[in-house]
Amino acid sequence: MPRYAELIYNGFWFSPEREMLQALIDKSQENVEGVVRLKLYKGSARVVGRRSPKSLYNLAHVTFEEDAVYDQRDAEGFIRLNALRLRLTARRRAERPPHPDPLPASGARGKRRGNPSPRNSGEREGPA
Repeated sequence: MPRYAELIYNGFWFSPEREMLQALIDKSQENVEGVVRLKLYKGSARVVGRRSPKSLYNLAHVTFEEDAVYDQRDAEGFIRLNALRLRLTARRRAERPPHPDPLPASGARGKRRGNPSPRNSGEREGPA
């Protein structure tokens, strides 16, 4: 369940957390206005049209061809920058020794690791 719905469901309408989330939602919606057309069919909804006076979409900018608005070379640095975290993560994983398997093999379930069981060794469990 989304955090906002969970807060309301649990009666935290006047809580600071709910008010902070509401402020975030309100800020994100400041420039949202317009009309969306939907097709409803057997429990599903599909967007078939939208129109907004504040839309950032512009048909003149939607191209992979040569234009004066967007230079394809601009994407190179952006792609390298976003890939940096992936390269650093891969490097860190390569430098680390492999993590031991947290679960025992399927045949070893229920068996203790380390000291043998007191029943099998004649030793008692715990401090001496």
